[in-house]
Amino acid sequence: GAIYTAGDNCHGQLGHGTRDPAGNWSPKFIDVPKLVPGDLGQQRVRLIAAGDDHNLAVVEDGRLFAWGANSNGQLGIGRVDDQAVPVPVRELQDTGIVSMACGLRHSVVVSHKGEQVWTFGSNVQGQLGLGQSSAPEGYQLTIPTLCKSLSRQPNMEVVQVAAAACHTLAVLSTGEVYAWGDNAYGQLGFPKAGAGHPMSHAVRSSVQTVQATKQLRSRTALEVDAPRAFADGVARIFEPCRVVSLSLWKVRAVSTADMHSLALAA
Repeated sequence: GAIYTAGDNCHGQLGHGTRDPAGNWSPKFIDVPKLVPGDLGQQRVRLIAAGDDHNLAVVEDGRLFAWGANSNGQLGIGRVDDQAVPVPVRELQDTGIVSMACGLRHSVVVSHKGEQVWTFGSNVQGQLGLGQSSAPEGYQLTIPTLCKSLSRQPNMEVVQVAAAACHTLAVLSTGEVYAWGDNAYGQLGFPKAGAGHPMSHAVRSSVQTVQATKQLRSRTALEVDAPRAFADGVARIFEPCRVVSLSLWKVRAVSTADMHSLALAA
């Protein structure tokens, strides 16, 4: 299909316009949906994702495009200037993208039929799932970087990702959910800092059951013991962590906003 955009255009996120003498994008907004021009307007688009001020799109031939706000490298193009015209993300061309999501200032892409997860943009709250960034790195990455915890791992196929604000969720083909980033409101499925509580009996029984399965034997001790490790609450998680409280169900899809998350479970 084709992409039409409308709304605010302060960072070029509508895919239209040019800079005025003051350095602002013009037009400032569009209130009637308008076809995105250029290379993207001539392609059949397969997947789209939108963050606060930036977007991603995958076309039928496998190319990934990004445009809009880019102050933290969330477009994955190796620099930090805004883009009003969709530009290709070179590192992720023709990689079999199956899902993608955009947060406030970060992006996540699942490629190679669910075997690889790539993240880029701000990592101030750990939303890239790569561990803590350092000051010299500017707490951001401007090119797609492999999230090793969820990539090329046995018994792991990521089928969907969701992102908002400064956190990220991922759903595996097994129905498990992983979460990382900011947890100020408990949106990752763990108690927020200072509001911890003991693991419920149902969750404890579920953990004890799956610990013995072949699927879980390769998982780290930290992940299996996450409810215990976070019993006092946690402000942020810098690497993907399985949401053990959802172990009783097989999750089919997730959705998340700035301060809360939803899981569709069977």
